[in-house]
Amino acid sequence: MLSRLTSSLTACALMLGLSSVSDAQLKFFDVAGPADWDTAANWDTGTLPDGTEERVHVGAIAGGAATATATISGALTNPSVGELRIGSSSDGGATAGATGTVNHSAGTLNANNWSFIGVDGNTSGPANLGTYNLSGSGELNSGSVLALGVGGDMGLNKGVVNISGDAVLNTNTGDGGFAIGWDLGNEGELNQTGGTINSNWVTVGANSPGTTGTYNISAGVFNANGLTVGENTEATGTVNVSGTADINVQDILVGRNDTATGYFNIDGSTATIDASRNFFVGLNDVGADTTAVGTVSYTADASGVTAITADTTSLGDDANLIVDTSLFVSTADILLVNNTSIGGPVGGNFAGLPEGAVVPGSGGRAITYVYGDGNDIALVAAIPEPTAALLCLVGLGAALGRGRRA
Repeated sequence: MLSRLTSSLTACALMLGLSSVSDAQLKFFDVAGPADWDTAANWDTGTLPDGTEERVHVGAIAGGAATATATISGALTNPSVGELRIGSSSDGGATAGATGTVNHSAGTLNANNWSFIGVDGNTSGPANLGTYNLSGSGELNSGSVLALGVGGDMGLNKGVVNISGDAVLNTNTGDGGFAIGWDLGNEGELNQTGGTINSNWVTVGANSPGTTGTYNISAGVFNANGLTVGENTEATGTVNVSGTADINVQDILVGRNDTATGYFNIDGSTATIDASRNFFVGLNDVGADTTAVGTVSYTADASGVTAITADTTSLGDDANLIVDTSLFVSTADILLVNNTSIGGPVGGNFAGLPEGAVVPGSGGRAITYVYGDGNDIALVAAIPEPTAALLCLVGLGAALGRGRRA
């Protein structure tokens, strides 16, 4: 699945740079708004999108309003479009940045092809901003790849998706996937405070130096085949998990390949993080060590931390661990990773933290990779060095006493 998403996104980059579409195949939202998507007069052709056009733009330099906000608040007359672009200077020369916003609170929109939010299209234009606010009972279905922050050789584009309430975002049709911060130094951001996301593979911080992707989830459900945080070539991905977030995936890869950097940050103890197959840090999707750097951090609340549940855990040479247990006053052990496989050991260890090493910020606890049934990662009470030495002396004295009595 990962290779198919990477191939799809490579094709997407080529399409942005090379494809040409006639005016008859384009449709532009023609008013600044906020204005109703489902009103024909708000489109440059005077007709609603119906899926027969090649591309639909909201906030575009090439046509319509350069700054535009479209509102979807109920069932659409025509719920399908071709390719969706929000905040775009593609399909024409650019003289200023575009800003496109869709506020979608009810009804369903189906993008049958690609979906790009914050996209330049290699037209040497300045930065563009695209935002999709999905709330209430709104549902967005992207038939292929949904990408935030894509293309361009001038200016840094930014694509943002905000999902809340009972909204649903689906990018799991066919080879569909979700890229948050795709390439060329652009930025992608996903903020989830509710709702449900269903996807094949999600990449946060995909390709190219300076590219950044950020996924903040504090509530709602995230379902995917896999989640990559920091994919390739000096891109940086960050995932921040807090609140009642519910993450269900097959694989989590933090820092995958080619000098990428990934951060997976967990705040508090009330989230759920379940990787039914692999949890890899600083390793690629087949578990091979790479030049990528992956960092996992835990910030405890008064009840502890949210442990990651996985079938198999492996750590590369550049896998890092950061913990802050200052709010957890208990002396209890702290479970970090619960491996559900029986007998399979943890592969590798966090950098500078071999078995038994005291972890900074842990309240003096030591790390163990053989906790529980022998393959869980936890922080446990460490025996202070003076105490350990005293125990050794007591044991030695007892042995000498027995020797004299003999």
